[in-house]
This record gives sequence, structure tokens and C-alpha cells, in this order.
Amino acid sequence: YVPNLRAAIGILIIGWLAAVIISNFIAWAVAKTKLDDLLAKSLGIENGGKNSPIADSTKTIAYYLIMLLALVEFFKKLDLVLVTQPLSEMVNHIFDFAPNLLGAIGLLVVAWLIATLVKKLISGILDAIKFDELLSAKAGEQSIHLSSSISATAYWLVILLILPSVLSSLQLTDAVAPLNNMFSELLGHLPNILSATII
Repeated sequence: YVPNLRAAIGILIIGWLAAVIISNFIAWAVAKTKLDDLLAKSLGIENGGKNSPIADSTKTIAYYLIMLLALVEFFKKLDLVLVTQPLSEMVNHIFDFAPNLLGAIGLLVVAWLIATLVKKLISGILDAIKFDELLSAKAGEQSIHLSSSISATAYWLVILLILPSVLSSLQLTDAVAPLNNMFSELLGHLPNILSATII
């Protein structure tokens, strides 16, 4: 039993080292992409130079996932079937769900890119036609800043329109139908809302 214990401890140490190195590398790579800065800029907020939440989150997930795999091998080496079996099942469930999660993340990234493009496009058009100045002159007010609200609304509308696809990829079908009904009603009232805004 002693050789098995030594081998198990060796597996655990190697797993821990791998978890630390790989998770830190992933966090470094994600931080280099400046995703947080881009996201903050698209939302019109300041990042404040803080540590990247996305990098920290991916680092934590990678660390615990690798440690979980190391623990499975650790208990296997000690022939602790009662512990190994539920851990192995949990790992299998995680990897079975991983493609759905990655698909959902991919859809969210696409939604964010499209929403950011739409927001910049609408903001550029409204600035080009001097929408705020025209609206201020028509209303007899000194300054009305509505273009930023319109572009921000368009941004979140795009995100919400793609949200049902994200939930479907996560197999959360019970939440998709109410969202689709809500969007149908919203799109039905959208022309009236736009008309009221312009008038």
C-alpha cells in the first residue's frame, strides 16, 4: 500500500503544479486579449485598471478543473472506488456539458460583436445627422442627449435577441419560450415606440 500512497501523492503534487502553471498561463493569455477593456469600452464604462475579471474567472475554472482530474487519479491509485466513482461521474458530466457551454460562450461573443457594431453604427449615424441638436431645437430645450440612450438600447436589444439561442445551446428550453413570446410582443410594439420617440 505504501508504494501506491507514494505514487498517489506524486500524482497529486504533479497535478497541483500543472494546475498552477496552466491556470496562470491561461489567465495571462486571456488578459493579453484585453477582453475586459473592450467590454468596458463597449458599455461606456471605465475599467479602472483593475485585475481582469475574465482572466481571474478562467484561471479559477482551469485550476479547479485540473485539480479535480488530479484528485480522480489520486483516489484511483489508492483504490478508493467509493470516492473515485462519483468524482469520475462528475468529471464525465462536466466534459459532456462542455461543448454546450463553449457553444453558448461562442454565441455570446458573436452577440457582443454584433451589438457593439450596431451600437457604433447607430451612434455614428445619429452624430452625423446631429440628432441631439435637431431634437433640442425642436423641443425648445438647451441640450437633449438621446442618441447615446438609443445606441445603448440597440446594443442590449441585439444581446437579448440572441439570448434565446444561448439558452437553447445550454438546453434551458423552459426559459426559451417565455423569452420568445416577450420578444415577439416587443418587436410588435417597436414601430410605435420609435414613432413616439421621434415625434
